[in-house]
Amino acid sequence: MRGTTTCGPSGAFGWCALTLCERMKREEFKAIVVQALEQLVSRAEQKTGQNLSRSFCFRGLSGDEQIEGDIAEALTSMTFVDEDHIFPCFDLFLEDVMPGGRLLLNRPGTG
Repeated sequence: MRGTTTCGPSGAFGWCALTLCERMKREEFKAIVVQALEQLVSRAEQKTGQNLSRSFCFRGLSGDEQIEGDIAEALTSMTFVDEDHIFPCFDLFLEDVMPGGRLLLNRPGTG
């Protein structure tokens, strides 16, 4: 098995637990990040009964900066070191729906 993602009940809408069982190329890992973002939004839609955007922004590590654009790429860059080292694992939460419908993602301890 290359890797799995699971949505844990650790918060309202959480994402974590990428378990790598063998080496993974960067493109493969980014595809898993994209899949995890989709799972996060789908779960939020199920819980709220609302259709949500697939447009994201991310509260950065300082809690002050906000990352916009290709969030899957930003998350991949934060965690993919090389084919044998992908870390840190962290929970990802849908914190808010911003004006215009963009989803603000956050990780615990960053805001």
